[in-house]
Amino acid sequence: MDQILSRLQQLRDPHQNESKALQLCVDVINELNKDLDSKEIDTELLIDSGFIEFCVDVFENHSTLNNESKRIVAEVIAEIAKIENSRIPCSEEGIMKPLIAMLSDSDKKLVMQSCRAIGNVCYDNDIGRKVFADKRGIHELLALMNRLHDEFPQNMNKDAGVPNGRLLAVVSGCLLNSTNTFEYALEIAIEEGLIDVLLKYLRKFLSINEEIAIHCLLLLHCLADSDLGLSHICEITVLKELISLLDGNITEATVEALVEFFTNLSEDDSMKTKMTQLGLPQKLVELLNRNMYEDSVRKVILDFVTLILTEDVSMNLLYDSGNGDLYKQCTAWINSKDESMMKFGVLAIANFARSDTNCINMVKDGVHLKLLVITKQNSTID
Repeated sequence: MDQILSRLQQLRDPHQNESKALQLCVDVINELNKDLDSKEIDTELLIDSGFIEFCVDVFENHSTLNNESKRIVAEVIAEIAKIENSRIPCSEEGIMKPLIAMLSDSDKKLVMQSCRAIGNVCYDNDIGRKVFADKRGIHELLALMNRLHDEFPQNMNKDAGVPNGRLLAVVSGCLLNSTNTFEYALEIAIEEGLIDVLLKYLRKFLSINEEIAIHCLLLLHCLADSDLGLSHICEITVLKELISLLDGNITEATVEALVEFFTNLSEDDSMKTKMTQLGLPQKLVELLNRNMYEDSVRKVILDFVTLILTEDVSMNLLYDSGNGDLYKQCTAWINSKDESMMKFGVLAIANFARSDTNCINMVKDGVHLKLLVITKQNSTID
C-alpha cells in the first residue's frame, strides 16, 4: 500500500497521464482484495491521501475515457465504498454524477460496476442517497430496470437460468440501498413509478430468481413503513396482484418473505379486513395443505392467520355462520396428529368463539366435545 500511496501523490496533477491513473485504480482494486484483514485501514489511508479527489479528477479531466476505463474507476469506487467510513466521502457530486450517467449506457459490464458503486455508497448513507436522488439517479435507475425487464425473454423457467441474472440482482439491490428507509428518496421513487416496476419484477422473477424477488419484497416492506408507500400498497388492485403472486411456483423462502410482508401490513385492522375479503387467509391455508413446508414457513403462515382472526370483522367473514372454509379447516385440525396444527386449530377456534353467536353455534355443532377430548388427553393428575 505504501507504494500505491506514493504513486497517488505523484499523479495528483489534474492532467495526469490517463493510462497511469487507470493502472493505479487497478492496483488499488487488487490491493484491497488481497488482504481483507487490512482492507479497512488501507481504505482509510487512501481516503486521507486524497484518492476520492483523484477519482473525481479522472472523471472531470478525461472526457475521452472509454467504457473500459470508466468501468475501472466505478469498480474501485465500489470496492472503497464497502467500508462504512468511506461512504460519505464517496457521496460527492463529482463521483455520483458520472456513475449516474453510466446507468443509461448499453455496456452491461459498465452498468454493473456503476450499480455496485452506487449501491455500496448509498448503503445506510442518507447523504449519498440524497445526492443520488437529487441528480435524477432514481429516475435513471428505474428506467434501467424497465429496459432490462423488457429485454428479458417472455418464457423462462428456473432450470434454464436467468440471462443477466447477476446484473438484475445488482440493479435491484442498488435500488434497495438507494431508497431503503429514506423517505425523501422513496417519495421520488413512488412518483417515478416504483410500485409498478416492483410488481413487474415480482411477476417475472418470483419463481425463477430468489435474490431479485427478495430485493423487491424488502423494498415493499420499506414502502409499507412510509405513509405514502402504504397508501399506494393499500389500493385493491395492488393488493390483488401481490396476493396472486402466491399462485405461482415459488420457493419456500419467497413464500415466507411474502407472508412476512402481509403480516407487516396487517398491523392495521382495515388491512386485515381487505386481505380477508381478497381471500388471502384461505389461500395460505390451501398452500399449507398442498405443500410440506419447513416449520419456520408454517409458523409464519399460521401466525399470520391467527393475527387476522384477532380482528372482529375478519373473524366473522372467515366464520361465515359456520360455513367458512377456513373455519371448517380449523375444526378439522383440532383432531390433527400434528401437534403444531392441533394447537393452531384450538387457538383459531378460541378466536372464532369471541362472538356469543358463534360460540352457541359451535356448541350446537359439537366443537366443544372435540375440545374436551383434547383437554382430557393433555390433563395430568397432581
